[in-house]
Formats: sequence, structure tokens, C-alpha cells
Amino acid sequence: MAALLWNNFATGLLDAAILAVDTTLDVGTGEGLLFPNPTGGDWVILVIEDTSGNKEVVHMTAKATDTFTILRAQEGTLAQAFALGSRIEMRITSGFLTNMVDGGDYS
Repeated sequence: MAALLWNNFATGLLDAAILAVDTTLDVGTGEGLLFPNPTGGDWVILVIEDTSGNKEVVHMTAKATDTFTILRAQEGTLAQAFALGSRIEMRITSGFLTNMVDGGDYS
């Protein structure tokens, strides 16, 4: 059964700029170890944020070391371009909390 995965303090920086159409991203060398490893339909909620405060919620569906496969524009956010060095973090989101309050299990 697919599950939403979590790790404490999972954060990193984009190792290369991404465009709004990209479905993979790279974090800094070794930073991928801080994040869960989704397999078999599992996923991870991530937020990408740049230095101007632009944010996007994405779901990571796979990880290969420091490269993440992502579903863009989740929870009503827009897919955007992000510069090298933009922050990516696991965060509790309103979509997650709403689902839990409404009795969902997010699996």
C-alpha cells in the first residue's frame, strides 16, 4: 500500500536551476540522504522556495541519490522556475492537514 513518507529536518538546496516543466531536480551532493526514499507508489510532500519567497508544493515520487522525481504544482500551487540554490524542504502543508482533519489517511 502506498504511503506518505516523512523524515525530520529534511532540507536541501537545488544544485541546478529548474524550469516549470521539469519533472526532476537535483539537490546538493549528499543532501538526498536527508530525505525519504519513496518506492512502490509512496511519496513525499516537499516545498521549493526561492530567495524572493516564491513557493511551490511538489510531491517526490522517486529518488536516485541526490536526484528527485517530482509531480509539480500540487495543492493549488503553480509550477515555476527556480534558481540554483533555492531551498527544498519537507513541510507540513494545508493540504495534508485538511486531509487529516477530514479523516483521510493520505495513503
